[in-house]
Amino acid sequence: MHIKNISWISFIIIIISSCSRSAPHISLGCEENKVGNSIIRWEVTPQLDGYVRVYAGNTPNDIVEDIPVGMANISDQRLVIINNDPTIRQYYSIVFNNEKRIKVASRNINITNVYNFRDLGGYRVYPLDKGGKWGKVYRTGNLDAIDSCGIARLQNLKIKTIVDLRPTKEQNVNGLLKDHFNLISIPIFSKDANQLLALIKQKKINRGELTTYMKSVYTRLIKDYKEEYKEVFKLLLDEKNYPIVFQCAVGKEQSGIVSYLLLSALGINQETIKLDYLRTNSFIDMSGASQYATSLSAGGQEALTALLLAQEEYLDAAIHEIESSYGDVNSFIIEGLGIANSELEKLRTMLLE
Repeated sequence: MHIKNISWISFIIIIISSCSRSAPHISLGCEENKVGNSIIRWEVTPQLDGYVRVYAGNTPNDIVEDIPVGMANISDQRLVIINNDPTIRQYYSIVFNNEKRIKVASRNINITNVYNFRDLGGYRVYPLDKGGKWGKVYRTGNLDAIDSCGIARLQNLKIKTIVDLRPTKEQNVNGLLKDHFNLISIPIFSKDANQLLALIKQKKINRGELTTYMKSVYTRLIKDYKEEYKEVFKLLLDEKNYPIVFQCAVGKEQSGIVSYLLLSALGINQETIKLDYLRTNSFIDMSGASQYATSLSAGGQEALTALLLAQEEYLDAAIHEIESSYGDVNSFIIEGLGIANSELEKLRTMLLE
Protein backbone atom coordinates (compact mmCIF):
# COMPACT_ATOMS: atom_id res chain seq x y z
CA MET A 1 0.00 0.00 0.00
CA HIS A 2 1.34 3.43 -0.94
CA ILE A 3 1.51 5.78 2.01
CA LYS A 4 1.67 9.50 1.31
CA ASN A 5 3.80 11.69 3.54
CA ILE A 6 1.73 13.51 6.17
CA SER A 7 2.63 16.38 8.45
CA TRP A 8 0.89 15.14 11.58
CA ILE A 9 3.22 14.36 14.44
CA SER A 10 0.98 12.08 16.45
CA PHE A 11 -1.78 10.13 14.74
CA ILE A 12 -4.14 7.88 16.66
CA ILE A 13 -7.50 6.44 15.70
CA ILE A 14 -9.93 5.77 18.51
CA ILE A 15 -13.57 4.73 18.67
CA ILE A 16 -15.98 6.16 21.21
CA SER A 17 -19.47 5.10 22.09
CA SER A 18 -22.51 7.07 20.98
CA CYS A 19 -26.22 6.68 20.56
CA SER A 20 -25.84 6.24 16.81
CA ARG A 21 -25.90 2.85 15.20
CA SER A 22 -22.18 3.04 14.42
CA ALA A 23 -19.57 4.50 16.77
CA PRO A 24 -17.63 7.49 15.37
CA HIS A 25 -13.99 7.20 14.39
CA ILE A 26 -11.73 9.90 15.76
CA SER A 27 -8.34 10.76 14.28
CA LEU A 28 -6.31 12.69 16.82
CA GLY A 29 -3.07 14.57 16.30
CA CYS A 30 -0.73 16.57 18.54
CA GLU A 31 2.34 18.56 17.52
CA GLU A 32 4.73 20.91 19.29
CA ASN A 33 5.13 24.22 17.49
CA LYS A 34 8.30 26.30 17.43
CA VAL A 35 7.54 28.11 20.69
CA GLY A 36 6.70 24.94 22.60
CA ASN A 37 2.90 25.11 22.60
CA SER A 38 0.87 22.03 21.73
CA ILE A 39 -1.55 22.04 18.82
CA ILE A 40 -4.17 19.31 19.16
CA ARG A 41 -6.43 18.50 16.23
CA TRP A 42 -9.07 15.88 15.67
CA GLU A 43 -11.54 14.71 13.06
CA VAL A 44 -14.71 12.78 13.87
CA THR A 45 -16.54 10.61 11.35
CA PRO A 46 -19.51 10.78 11.40
CA GLN A 47 -19.86 14.16 13.12
CA LEU A 48 -20.47 14.14 16.85
CA ASP A 49 -21.91 16.86 19.10
CA GLY A 50 -20.41 17.67 22.47
CA TYR A 51 -17.18 18.82 24.07
CA VAL A 52 -13.51 17.97 24.18
CA ARG A 53 -11.72 18.58 27.48
CA VAL A 54 -7.95 18.43 27.83
CA TYR A 55 -6.09 17.72 31.07
CA ALA A 56 -2.31 17.96 31.46
CA GLY A 57 0.52 16.55 33.53
CA ASN A 58 4.32 16.51 33.50
CA THR A 59 4.40 12.71 33.14
CA PRO A 60 1.92 10.31 31.53
CA ASN A 61 1.00 9.00 34.98
CA ASP A 62 0.31 12.24 36.87
CA ILE A 63 -2.49 13.69 34.75
CA VAL A 64 -5.23 14.73 37.18
CA GLU A 65 -8.64 15.37 35.67
CA ASP A 66 -9.70 18.28 37.87
CA ILE A 67 -9.29 21.55 35.96
CA PRO A 68 -8.92 21.27 32.17
CA VAL A 69 -6.14 23.22 30.48
CA GLY A 70 -8.35 23.56 27.43
CA MET A 71 -11.87 22.89 26.24
CA ALA A 72 -13.57 23.13 22.86
CA ASN A 73 -16.58 22.00 20.92
CA ILE A 74 -15.94 18.74 19.12
CA SER A 75 -16.91 20.57 15.92
CA ASP A 76 -13.98 23.02 16.41
CA GLN A 77 -11.52 20.24 15.47
CA ARG A 78 -8.58 22.17 16.92
CA LEU A 79 -7.23 23.42 20.22
CA VAL A 80 -3.97 25.17 21.14
CA ILE A 81 -2.58 24.47 24.60
CA ILE A 82 -0.20 27.13 25.90
CA ASN A 83 2.88 25.73 27.63
CA ASN A 84 4.30 28.39 29.94
CA ASP A 85 7.57 26.48 30.30
CA PRO A 86 8.54 24.96 26.92
CA THR A 87 11.46 23.10 28.53
CA ILE A 88 8.94 20.89 30.36
CA ARG A 89 7.14 18.37 28.22
CA GLN A 90 3.39 18.11 28.74
CA TYR A 91 1.30 14.95 28.46
CA TYR A 92 -2.43 15.19 27.89
CA SER A 93 -5.59 13.25 28.57
CA ILE A 94 -8.05 14.04 25.77
CA VAL A 95 -11.63 13.44 26.88
CA PHE A 96 -14.54 13.33 24.44
CA ASN A 97 -17.93 13.88 26.12
CA ASN A 98 -16.61 12.42 29.39
CA GLU A 99 -16.68 9.01 27.73
CA LYS A 100 -13.43 8.15 25.99
CA ARG A 101 -10.01 9.10 27.37
CA ILE A 102 -6.69 8.66 25.66
CA LYS A 103 -3.22 9.85 26.60
CA VAL A 104 -1.31 11.82 24.02
CA ALA A 105 1.74 14.04 23.72
CA SER A 106 3.44 15.85 20.89
CA ARG A 107 5.36 13.26 18.93
CA ASN A 108 8.03 15.77 17.90
CA ILE A 109 10.19 17.50 20.50
CA ASN A 110 12.00 20.73 19.64
CA ILE A 111 15.64 20.77 20.73
CA THR A 112 18.07 23.45 19.54
CA ASN A 113 20.50 22.16 16.88
CA VAL A 114 18.82 18.72 16.90
CA TYR A 115 16.49 17.48 14.18
CA ASN A 116 13.91 14.72 13.91
CA PHE A 117 13.70 14.02 17.66
CA ARG A 118 10.50 12.01 18.10
CA ASP A 119 8.72 9.86 20.64
CA LEU A 120 7.85 6.31 19.55
CA GLY A 121 5.06 6.00 22.13
CA GLY A 122 1.32 6.35 21.72
CA TYR A 123 0.72 4.08 18.74
CA ARG A 124 -2.22 1.76 19.28
CA VAL A 125 -2.24 -2.06 19.19
CA TYR A 126 -5.89 -2.64 18.44
CA PRO A 127 -6.08 -6.43 18.96
CA LEU A 128 -4.83 -5.84 22.52
CA ASP A 129 -6.67 -2.52 23.02
CA LYS A 130 -3.40 -1.04 24.27
CA GLY A 131 -1.11 1.78 23.28
CA GLY A 132 2.62 2.36 23.46
CA LYS A 133 3.81 4.17 26.58
CA TRP A 134 4.84 7.76 25.99
CA GLY A 135 8.26 8.98 27.06
CA LYS A 136 10.08 5.64 26.99
CA VAL A 137 11.78 5.33 23.57
CA TYR A 138 12.87 8.12 21.23
CA ARG A 139 14.45 8.29 17.76
CA THR A 140 16.53 11.22 16.52
CA GLY A 141 19.06 12.62 14.12
CA ASN A 142 22.54 13.18 15.46
CA LEU A 143 23.03 15.03 18.74
CA ASP A 144 26.52 16.30 17.93
CA ALA A 145 25.67 20.01 18.12
CA ILE A 146 23.43 19.90 21.19
CA ASP A 147 24.00 22.74 23.64
CA SER A 148 23.39 23.16 27.37
CA CYS A 149 19.75 24.09 26.79
CA GLY A 150 19.31 20.89 24.79
CA ILE A 151 20.94 18.90 27.57
CA ALA A 152 18.44 20.42 30.02
CA ARG A 153 15.61 19.36 27.68
CA LEU A 154 16.91 15.78 27.61
CA GLN A 155 17.22 15.79 31.38
CA ASN A 156 13.64 17.01 31.70
CA LEU A 157 12.67 14.02 29.56
CA LYS A 158 14.51 11.85 32.15
CA ILE A 159 16.71 10.37 29.40
CA LYS A 160 19.15 7.78 30.75
CA THR A 161 20.65 6.09 27.67
CA ILE A 162 21.69 7.33 24.24
CA VAL A 163 22.54 4.71 21.63
CA ASP A 164 24.64 5.87 18.68
CA LEU A 165 23.94 3.70 15.63
CA ARG A 166 26.29 5.53 13.26
CA PRO A 167 29.52 3.96 11.98
CA THR A 168 32.35 4.50 14.45
CA LYS A 169 34.13 7.06 12.24
CA GLU A 170 30.97 9.21 12.19
CA GLN A 171 30.46 9.19 15.94
CA ASN A 172 31.44 12.53 17.43
CA VAL A 173 31.21 12.31 21.21
CA ASN A 174 29.77 15.55 22.53
CA GLY A 175 31.29 16.18 25.95
CA LEU A 176 27.98 17.46 27.30
CA LEU A 177 26.32 14.17 26.43
CA LYS A 178 29.14 12.14 27.94
CA ASP A 179 28.85 14.02 31.21
CA HIS A 180 25.13 13.46 31.67
CA PHE A 181 24.03 10.24 29.97
CA ASN A 182 24.99 6.63 29.45
CA LEU A 183 26.37 6.56 25.90
CA ILE A 184 26.37 3.24 24.05
CA SER A 185 27.86 2.65 20.61
CA ILE A 186 26.33 0.06 18.27
CA PRO A 187 27.90 0.92 14.89
CA ILE A 188 25.83 0.15 11.80
CA PHE A 189 26.98 1.32 8.37
CA SER A 190 24.43 2.63 5.88
CA LYS A 191 25.96 4.86 3.19
CA ASP A 192 28.72 7.37 2.49
CA ALA A 193 26.64 10.51 2.05
CA ASN A 194 29.58 12.73 1.10
CA GLN A 195 30.61 10.37 -1.68
CA LEU A 196 27.06 10.23 -3.02
CA LEU A 197 26.78 14.02 -2.91
CA ALA A 198 29.98 14.27 -4.95
CA LEU A 199 28.60 11.84 -7.54
CA ILE A 200 25.40 13.89 -7.79
CA LYS A 201 27.36 17.11 -8.29
CA GLN A 202 29.51 15.44 -10.95
CA LYS A 203 26.36 14.15 -12.70
CA LYS A 204 27.61 10.60 -12.34
CA ILE A 205 24.45 9.29 -10.69
CA ASN A 206 20.80 10.06 -11.43
CA ARG A 207 17.65 9.69 -9.38
CA GLY A 208 16.83 6.23 -10.66
CA GLU A 209 20.30 4.91 -9.94
CA LEU A 210 20.33 6.55 -6.52
CA THR A 211 16.94 5.10 -5.66
CA THR A 212 18.17 1.63 -6.61
CA TYR A 213 21.28 2.16 -4.50
CA MET A 214 19.26 3.31 -1.47
CA LYS A 215 17.02 0.27 -1.71
CA SER A 216 20.16 -1.88 -1.61
CA VAL A 217 21.27 0.06 1.50
CA TYR A 218 18.06 -0.86 3.30
CA THR A 219 18.40 -4.46 2.18
CA ARG A 220 21.93 -4.60 3.64
CA LEU A 221 20.71 -2.99 6.85
CA ILE A 222 18.66 -6.13 7.38
CA LYS A 223 21.06 -8.74 6.00
CA ASP A 224 24.31 -7.64 7.59
CA TYR A 225 23.53 -6.36 11.08
CA LYS A 226 21.56 -9.00 12.93
CA GLU A 227 23.98 -9.08 15.86
CA GLU A 228 23.70 -5.32 16.24
CA TYR A 229 19.90 -5.45 16.34
CA LYS A 230 20.12 -8.24 18.89
CA GLU A 231 22.19 -5.87 21.06
CA VAL A 232 19.48 -3.23 20.60
CA PHE A 233 16.78 -5.60 21.83
CA LYS A 234 18.88 -6.62 24.82
CA LEU A 235 19.15 -2.94 25.78
CA LEU A 236 15.40 -2.53 25.35
CA LEU A 237 14.77 -5.52 27.62
CA ASP A 238 16.64 -3.90 30.52
CA GLU A 239 14.40 -1.50 32.44
CA LYS A 240 17.34 0.47 33.81
CA ASN A 241 18.12 1.84 30.33
CA TYR A 242 14.88 3.80 30.06
CA PRO A 243 14.08 6.36 28.77
CA ILE A 244 16.31 5.56 25.81
CA VAL A 245 17.23 7.43 22.61
CA PHE A 246 18.45 5.93 19.32
CA GLN A 247 20.39 8.30 17.09
CA CYS A 248 21.90 8.16 13.61
CA ALA A 249 22.89 10.81 11.08
CA VAL A 250 19.42 12.22 10.41
CA GLY A 251 17.24 9.69 12.24
CA LYS A 252 16.19 8.00 9.01
CA GLU A 253 18.14 4.84 8.22
CA GLN A 254 19.64 2.99 11.20
CA SER A 255 17.15 4.60 13.58
CA GLY A 256 14.42 3.95 11.03
CA ILE A 257 15.13 0.22 10.95
CA VAL A 258 15.38 0.00 14.75
CA SER A 259 12.04 1.82 15.01
CA TYR A 260 10.49 -0.51 12.45
CA LEU A 261 11.64 -3.61 14.33
CA LEU A 262 10.58 -2.31 17.73
CA LEU A 263 7.14 -1.11 16.67
CA SER A 264 6.58 -4.37 14.80
CA ALA A 265 7.58 -6.35 17.90
CA LEU A 266 4.99 -4.41 19.90
CA GLY A 267 2.27 -5.31 17.39
CA ILE A 268 1.80 -1.90 15.74
CA ASN A 269 0.29 -2.29 12.28
CA GLN A 270 2.52 -1.87 9.25
CA GLU A 271 0.69 1.15 7.82
CA THR A 272 1.22 3.10 11.06
CA ILE A 273 4.91 2.14 11.14
CA LYS A 274 5.38 3.37 7.59
CA LEU A 275 3.74 6.66 8.49
CA ASP A 276 6.16 7.02 11.40
CA TYR A 277 9.07 6.40 9.05
CA LEU A 278 7.84 8.98 6.53
CA ARG A 279 7.39 11.65 9.22
CA THR A 280 11.15 12.07 9.04
CA ASN A 281 10.57 14.27 6.00
CA SER A 282 8.81 16.87 8.15
CA PHE A 283 11.70 17.25 10.58
CA ILE A 284 15.06 16.80 8.90
CA ASP A 285 17.13 19.93 8.31
CA MET A 286 16.98 20.75 4.60
CA SER A 287 18.51 24.25 4.83
CA GLY A 288 22.00 23.14 3.78
CA ALA A 289 20.59 20.94 1.05
CA SER A 290 18.55 23.84 -0.34
CA GLN A 291 21.67 25.95 -0.77
CA TYR A 292 23.53 22.99 -2.29
CA ALA A 293 20.66 22.28 -4.68
CA THR A 294 20.82 25.71 -6.34
CA SER A 295 24.01 24.67 -8.14
CA LEU A 296 22.50 21.43 -9.44
CA SER A 297 20.58 20.65 -12.59
CA ALA A 298 16.95 19.55 -12.32
CA GLY A 299 18.12 15.94 -12.54
CA GLY A 300 20.68 16.55 -9.83
CA GLN A 301 18.04 18.05 -7.57
CA GLU A 302 15.86 14.98 -8.07
CA ALA A 303 18.79 12.74 -7.15
CA LEU A 304 19.47 14.87 -4.06
CA THR A 305 15.85 14.45 -2.98
CA ALA A 306 16.13 10.68 -3.39
CA LEU A 307 19.24 10.72 -1.19
CA LEU A 308 17.98 12.91 1.63
CA LEU A 309 14.30 12.12 2.07
CA ALA A 310 12.64 9.04 3.47
CA GLN A 311 10.94 7.09 0.69
CA GLU A 312 8.41 4.35 1.26
CA GLU A 313 10.12 2.11 -1.28
CA TYR A 314 13.32 2.18 0.80
CA LEU A 315 11.59 0.75 3.86
CA ASP A 316 9.72 -1.66 1.57
CA ALA A 317 13.11 -3.01 0.42
CA ALA A 318 14.00 -3.83 4.03
CA ILE A 319 10.61 -5.43 4.58
CA HIS A 320 10.98 -7.48 1.39
CA GLU A 321 14.33 -8.81 2.61
CA ILE A 322 12.76 -9.81 5.92
CA GLU A 323 9.77 -11.50 4.32
CA SER A 324 11.74 -13.31 1.61
CA SER A 325 14.19 -14.74 4.14
CA TYR A 326 12.01 -15.27 7.24
CA GLY A 327 8.37 -14.97 6.18
CA ASP A 328 7.51 -12.09 8.51
CA VAL A 329 9.12 -9.63 10.88
CA ASN A 330 8.22 -11.61 14.01
CA SER A 331 10.08 -14.65 12.67
CA PHE A 332 13.04 -12.41 11.77
CA ILE A 333 13.22 -11.14 15.35
CA ILE A 334 12.90 -14.61 16.87
CA GLU A 335 14.93 -16.68 14.41
CA GLY A 336 17.23 -14.09 12.87
CA LEU A 337 18.04 -12.12 16.00
CA GLY A 338 17.59 -14.88 18.56
CA ILE A 339 15.07 -13.02 20.70
CA ALA A 340 12.81 -15.47 22.55
CA ASN A 341 9.02 -15.26 22.54
CA SER A 342 9.12 -14.78 26.29
CA GLU A 343 11.42 -11.78 25.83
CA LEU A 344 9.03 -10.24 23.30
CA GLU A 345 6.17 -10.69 25.78
CA LYS A 346 8.30 -8.99 28.43
CA LEU A 347 9.00 -6.11 26.04
CA ARG A 348 5.29 -5.66 25.34
CA THR A 349 4.56 -5.64 29.05
CA MET A 350 7.23 -2.97 29.54
CA LEU A 351 6.18 -0.69 26.68
CA LEU A 352 2.40 -1.13 26.28
CA GLU A 353 -0.41 -0.03 28.55
